[in-house]
Amino acid sequence: MKTKLLSAIIFPLFLLLAFTAFEQTAFSQDAPKEKKISKRLEKTQKNMNLTDEQTNQVKAIREEAARQRKEAKGKPNEKELIKAINKDAEQKVKALLTPEQKDAIKEKAKEKRKIAKEKKAAKDANTKKVE
Repeated sequence: MKTKLLSAIIFPLFLLLAFTAFEQTAFSQDAPKEKKISKRLEKTQKNMNLTDEQTNQVKAIREEAARQRKEAKGKPNEKELIKAINKDAEQKVKALLTPEQKDAIKEKAKEKRKIAKEKKAAKDANTKKVE
């Protein structure tokens, strides 16, 4: 009697757990990608000081560009298409920005170039030491 009762409870519970584990595995492939996109959007919002409305618009632009890039995969002129899609998305995002936000982006770009230049100089100096 106890065995039947235990079987009646444990078997459905086991099936439920197995199905849940399968579902999480099957659908979690997109989760890291979504998390990465979300983090990138948060970083963009913070760096550019975007309003909530701008953030939503940037998200829509990026999602559309991602969809277009996916469609371009495997086409003979894939690289050119993707380049054009990225450029178009960048222009659309820039069109949403205020002059102050555009200036802030230019400053950040200058900082990044300066840091990259310093890293390259340090790497070159280390390479010369080894020789």
